[in-house]
Formats: sequence, structure tokens, C-alpha cells
Amino acid sequence: MPKRIFIILMVLSVITMAVFAGGKKEATDGPVEVSLWFHSGKGAERDTLNAQIADFNSMQSDIVVVAKQLPEGSYTEQVNAGAMVDGLPDLLDFDGPFVYNFAWSEYLMPMDDYVDSKMMADILPSIVKQGTYNGHLYSLGTFDSGLGIYGNKKYLEAAGIRIPKGVDDAWTGSEFADALKKLQALPEVEYALDLKMNYGRGEWFTYAFSPILQSFGADLIDRSDY
Repeated sequence: MPKRIFIILMVLSVITMAVFAGGKKEATDGPVEVSLWFHSGKGAERDTLNAQIADFNSMQSDIVVVAKQLPEGSYTEQVNAGAMVDGLPDLLDFDGPFVYNFAWSEYLMPMDDYVDSKMMADILPSIVKQGTYNGHLYSLGTFDSGLGIYGNKKYLEAAGIRIPKGVDDAWTGSEFADALKKLQALPEVEYALDLKMNYGRGEWFTYAFSPILQSFGADLIDRSDY
């Protein structure tokens, strides 16, 4: 399968380097059209990507990025199907956990030669680490995301639950379990804790729960032999 450039909400200045490095544009040619697939995502994420594309296309006349939005629910399946028939676009938008499978499949092109050290120094280490597979950089994200559990202060006070003042004052595991019992006992509370299990099998389980396990020193993989 042909290798492709893989981008997660790509920093658009890299597109110029990637396209020219690929030799797709001759000096006498008109603007190079670069195709991009992306899944709809949240409103703010989609707006950010659209703004990046508009900014990039307006700042120069050599390259035109043409984006195609695909349904979020079937996005990965469509990319898989495109790879099988050599029908992938030049650029792809993906959530971070998908990087490694497609890099391992050998139809993505590493980006190491297209991102200089100055740009790399300005990118969050977590984004660089997530975009790196087998020693090569395959993606760069516009942002990192995090997860947290928040509580309704009114309900916490009604249940007589201590409200932590900061990280150093966090609940212990037993306090957390006790807080859930007290919250569930309130007549106005239907569910003391919503873990979004209705999202079903897939990325959510690892995205949501592996950080909790790993923060306690556990893991989903035996790192000694994988």
C-alpha cells in the first residue's frame, strides 16, 4: 500500500514543506491541490480546522487545501477502505490513538524531514510523543486534550461531602466511594457518577479509563514484552 502523509489537525505551515518535498509541483505548474479528509468532531474543533485551512489558502497562492468532511461515526472505516484501494487523500485528520495502527500498516509517511527543530521545540512533549511511532514522527496535533471528573457543588454540600481545595487536598479512594454513596442517596440525584458507558466499545474505554489506571501505577500492556 502506498505511504501517505498523516496529519492530526496539522500545523498548516508544514503542509508547504510536505508537498514540495514530495515533488508534486513543478515551477511552471499552477497551484497544487492538496486533498484533506477530516471527521466532523466538535464544533470548536471543526471551526479551528476550517480557520486554519482558510488562513493557509489565503497566505499564499502555490497550494490550495481542499477539505472533505466525512461522518464521524464511520470515519475510520472509510479511511481503511480508502487505503485498500489506493484512494486516500494527501492529508488525514485523526484522533491520536489511531496513529500507530496506520503507521504500523505502512501506508503513512513519516514527517521527520518536514518539521524543523525550532517548530518541534514549540510543541507540547505529549503531542510529539503521541505522534511518534517506531522512532519516527507521523502526526502533530493542534491541541492536547485531558479528562477530569467534576461535581455539582450544590449536591456535594447537600450530601455533606468535603470539597477539596486543590490537588494536594484531593479525596482518597475511600472518600470518593463514600461520596458516591452519599450523592446517590439524594432524592434529586438519579446517577451519582456518569462514566458515559453509553458511548459503547471503542476508543472511549481506553481514552477515558487508561489514564486512571496508569495514574495508580497499573497499565493495559505488559511493557516488558508487549
